Amino acid sequence: MITPRAYKDVKADIEKLGRLDELRQFIRSNDVESLRAGAKRIAGEDGLAIHYIALHGDLLALKGEKRELITYYIGNIVSATDMTNIDPAAGLYAPLRVVVYANKEGGTWPSARLGSAKSRISAGSKATLHDVRARRANDHLRREGGADGKRLGRQAKTCRPGRSRRD
Repeated sequence: MITPRAYKDVKADIEKLGRLDELRQFIRSNDVESLRAGAKRIAGEDGLAIHYIALHGDLLALKGEKRELITYYIGNIVSATDMTNIDPAAGLYAPLRVVVYANKEGGTWPSARLGSAKSRISAGSKATLHDVRARRANDHLRREGGADGKRLGRQAKTCRPGRSRRD
């Protein structure tokens, strides 16, 4: 999904999501009730929060020049916990990774790659928690990235819940 919006604006909008950092004190102190309440609070309207941020663009200084490039690990803490409780390998897909980088034309490219059916909670489920989270992340990126659905080219296929890039 490509948006003509500037990198700094897209980044600022994504960073309005709640942060897992706010809950780390509860994790360290094993305060489960505060952690549960906090997870619901930071999930906000979209049910999403930023778990981690990888500063790939800053690290490119090792190659001589920083770039506008960042990766967010975004998801719903409660559903990710449900998934990894059932299958620890679901941690490969929850939270979702969303890479945001500036393009040469001054716009931004937010990109997310979904995992495989490995994250399904039960064999008979039609919509997995992973699919629901993916849809929420997609909706959030479309709203915050300014995509109107018409500019979603080949890359949008990688963001479609329940499908692989080959579909």
